[in-house]
Amino acid sequence: MPPLWYIGFCDISPAERQLPHFRNRVLIALLSCLSPGFRHCLAYRPLGDEKAGLWLVVNPSGTALDVLVMDLYPPVYFHMTAVLTAQPDHTPLWHPRGLLTCVTAIKHLLGIAAPWILTPWALYWYLSNQKVAMQ
Repeated sequence: MPPLWYIGFCDISPAERQLPHFRNRVLIALLSCLSPGFRHCLAYRPLGDEKAGLWLVVNPSGTALDVLVMDLYPPVYFHMTAVLTAQPDHTPLWHPRGLLTCVTAIKHLLGIAAPWILTPWALYWYLSNQKVAMQ
């Protein structure tokens, strides 16, 4: 059975907006159209036992796909609005992915083939209505 992933939803912090890829006014304008608290999503899971305190974090951004090992609890570090758990479905099917956004990266990680899910809020709604979503 594949490992359980935590999917976190958050806003982009003011400090992150100062990074070079967030100085793009078009990107900032697009992010401001999204639901507050649901402008970004990422996935994380414990490495080994949760009590060990190490977390594998998959954080897709506008310019890269960051895969990190953190010793901080991710919801605290990223100031998450909501967290859901999801079990990946790795049924071998081909799915067109489109642009690399945080949503498409998390959909690919979980094996979700719903092309109408384009925003973090839509992903949250989809996962919260699935039987595998908990918490």
